[in-house]
Amino acid sequence: MKEKNRLVFVVLAAFLGFLGVHSYYTGNKIKALFQFLPGICGLLILLLSWVLSITFLLVPALVLLLIPFVWAMFDVFTVESDALDVQMKDDHPGLGFWLPVIVDFVIPGVILLTLICVKLIPAIWLSHENTERLNCAGNLNTLGMAMQMYALDHSGRYPNLEAAKDFEKLASYDKRINYFICQSNQKQRYPFLWIGGYREPVSPKVPVAIERIGNHRGFVNILFADGSVKSLEYSHPTYLQLAGALREGISKDEFELLKRKLRLLDNPNSAKPAANKKPAANKKTTANKKPATKQNVSGGKTGSAPAKSVK
Repeated sequence: MKEKNRLVFVVLAAFLGFLGVHSYYTGNKIKALFQFLPGICGLLILLLSWVLSITFLLVPALVLLLIPFVWAMFDVFTVESDALDVQMKDDHPGLGFWLPVIVDFVIPGVILLTLICVKLIPAIWLSHENTERLNCAGNLNTLGMAMQMYALDHSGRYPNLEAAKDFEKLASYDKRINYFICQSNQKQRYPFLWIGGYREPVSPKVPVAIERIGNHRGFVNILFADGSVKSLEYSHPTYLQLAGALREGISKDEFELLKRKLRLLDNPNSAKPAANKKPAANKKTTANKKPATKQNVSGGKTGSAPAKSVK
C-alpha cells in the first residue's frame, strides 16, 4: 500500500473531519463510517431547521456535528500511521500541528468574535442613545415644573423665551435649567426650542417646548402644558410634520396656532421683518386730500358737527 502523507491527512481532518474523510484516507473505513453518520445527520437536520425555520432543531444538529469534529481533532494529534500500521510521511511536522489549530480554532474564534462585535456595537450605541434621550426627557420634565410655577404666577400664561430676560425669569424658578446639555449632540447647550408665549391659558396637551430635531436619531422629546414629556418618533426632519401627532387633546384654534409656531421653527427667517424697508411714497399730494369731518359724541352715538357760518 502506498505511503500516506500526514499533511494531507491533517488537511482532510481539519476541513472534512466531521464527515470522516480523513479516516477513509488512511484506510479506516469502519471508523470513517461511524464519523460520517452523525456528521451527515447533523448537516441534514441543520438544513431542515433552516428551511423550515425550526429553531429547536439547532441543538441536536450541533451536537451531532460536534461529536465527529472532536473525534477528528483527537485523530489529528494522535494518529501517526494508516490502517496497516504504515507510518505516514510527514515532511512538515510543525505545519501538521498548527494547521488544524488555526483552521478549526483560531479562524472560527475570530469570525465569532467579529459577529459578536457586529451585533453588540449597535446595541451598545442604541442603549447609550436611549440613555441620553431619557436624560433629555428628564431635563424637559424639570423645565416643565419650572414653567408650571411660572404659569401659576402669571395667570396661566407660559413664558415666551425668545428674549434672554424671559429665560432669566424662568431660570429663577429652577437654576438647573441653566445647565441643560444634550450629550448626544456634541454636548449642545439649551437643546430645546420654546413654543410658549400663549396669550391665554391653554389645554393641558398643548406643546410648550420641543427638543431640537436631530439631537436623537428618529426621536424628539416634547414638553406639554401639564408638565408631561413624550418621546415622539418621527420620519421627516421637519417640525411641521409633527403637528398631526400632537393634534389630540387640544382645540382647533390651539392646533392652528401650534402649526404656525411649528412652521416658524422650520423657517425662522420668515418671522423676521424686512430690514430698512421704507413705506412706499404716496403719489397724491396732500392738497387733494379732503379734511376729515369732525365727529362729536352724544349719548354714545356719533354724528357730523354743523358747519359754522362765515361772517
